[in-house]
Amino acid sequence: LAVDRVNEKIAHLYEPAHPAVLRMIHAVCSAAKAAGIECSICGEMAGDPLYTELLIGLGIKTLSMAPFAIPPIRAEISQISSVKAHALAEQVLQTRTASEIKALITERHQKRTESFEKLFLHDNNDLSKRST
Repeated sequence: LAVDRVNEKIAHLYEPAHPAVLRMIHAVCSAAKAAGIECSICGEMAGDPLYTELLIGLGIKTLSMAPFAIPPIRAEISQISSVKAHALAEQVLQTRTASEIKALITERHQKRTESFEKLFLHDNNDLSKRST
């Protein structure tokens, strides 16, 4: 998890979708829940909309990120069902490779983004028709 992404010699080791990393996050969240403690995550992964649904499904309750990442993450959260997020997490925890996990979460993220854009464009078209 703690990889210097700026250091060219080791940046390639940064892989937030690695199954072991995700299993560890899930284990920490499960232990925190059992102890009555909310689990948070801070950093690049928290501010990447690709991982939002998965992190929620794994049990993360608070995401800490750079200010510029807040609007897209808020938009992402507004499109996520907690039931579907937990189902995604269960599926991901059974997946064996980071590439399979990335493919799965990328597909889901793209579908949400397309749905959100269609809704947004449809609503904007309705508004522009009303104003003319």
